Amino acid sequence: MYKLYQDEKKIPTPVAFLFLLLMLSTLGFVLNKPKTTSVSASKLRLERLEIANITNNSVSIFWRTKEKEASWLIYGEDERKLNKQIFDDRDLADNKNSYFNHYAIFKNLQPNKKYFFEIVTTKGVIRQNNNSPFIFVTKTQLPLSSSLPPAMGSIQGRNGRPLINGIILLKIEGAGLLSDRTKDKGEWLIPFYYLTKIDTDELIQPKVDSSVTIEVISEEGEMSTVKTIVKKTSPLPQTVIIGKNYEFNDEKEKVLSETTKGQLSFGKIDIIFPKENAAIDAKKPNLRGTALPHKKVKIIIESLPTGRQAKTPQIFEIYADKDGVWNSAPFYDLDPGKHQLTIITEDENNKEVKITRIFNILKSGESVLGEATPSGTITPTEMPTDTPVPTTPPVTSTPVVSVTQPAPKPGINFFPLTVVSTVLMILGTGLIMIF
Repeated sequence: MYKLYQDEKKIPTPVAFLFLLLMLSTLGFVLNKPKTTSVSASKLRLERLEIANITNNSVSIFWRTKEKEASWLIYGEDERKLNKQIFDDRDLADNKNSYFNHYAIFKNLQPNKKYFFEIVTTKGVIRQNNNSPFIFVTKTQLPLSSSLPPAMGSIQGRNGRPLINGIILLKIEGAGLLSDRTKDKGEWLIPFYYLTKIDTDELIQPKVDSSVTIEVISEEGEMSTVKTIVKKTSPLPQTVIIGKNYEFNDEKEKVLSETTKGQLSFGKIDIIFPKENAAIDAKKPNLRGTALPHKKVKIIIESLPTGRQAKTPQIFEIYADKDGVWNSAPFYDLDPGKHQLTIITEDENNKEVKITRIFNILKSGESVLGEATPSGTITPTEMPTDTPVPTTPPVTSTPVVSVTQPAPKPGINFFPLTVVSTVLMILGTGLIMIF
């Protein structure tokens, strides 16, 4: 009886080694291949986006980026074809600057038309959370809605300098959002001549006592909120200092009028408080006086030298109200000692008028003794006026409009185990093929 032996066919050893090397190289390439994404989504996040000043042919867009960077908009009438560009109104196509606050104005648009836009930064494109473009719709052709004078005012930083490139967002009760950007002198102006309801083309004729909320956002992210009424916005009663909140209303105006009755010389330019050589026991005295209605009043407060280095003067501008009354207070506490107040404004012939007062700030606990003025002792009383309301600027909740990386999920990471198992399988297969 014969046993038949069949020779097993084996893969030549060099071929097996080559196959094993190829498999390991492929695995190494896959494992070391860099992960790529279309954009760095975790960094493309907006802190704020507002669409304002919507008319039949123009729209203003304000957006604030998380980082200081160059940014512009691409837009079009077809969401799949955004082939037009619009830049920040401070930029040119070949000269884009980096900002936190960005502000662009669309012009020459078509009435009653839907437009799509996306925000471009140096790191990628920002869309809505559902990865679609942002949208706005222009109004239909409508007549002017209001003959009210424009809202206006001026903003200053904490250092007393004009706040440049601040964003003004103005909301009248029931109407769509309005906006502007502060200029080189910290001034802003928003017309009321085209007001409609938020989501429709219905015209709105605001009343003089309609509520108004004004929000100010500086380039550094500081905020102020002003709550007032329409008739007190042309202009605002005083300069806004960024970081402080204000409230101007009829009740406070009435109190001021009654308190100062018999003291003010309406139609004339004067400093009512402080009087010459007054002794004041407040570090931030309430300065007040008269000028021509709606005239600008420049205020300069200087600390007079007393053997030590004089401080930098505090300089700011405010406007007299409709009755010619102005009032304000220093930005910072005044040190005990002698100070000089100077006001500069214009008379009915637009000629400059300058008035000065010398006054003293008392030390803490010091009382007023002796004659402060030829007419007797001055005991100043702080009057209720349109002064900043000591509240903290509100935190605005704005939805994030870009995709963010998901948080890591709890559990065991099986990736290393999978890699080890795959390597062992390849090695085992290679050894079987060799032997």
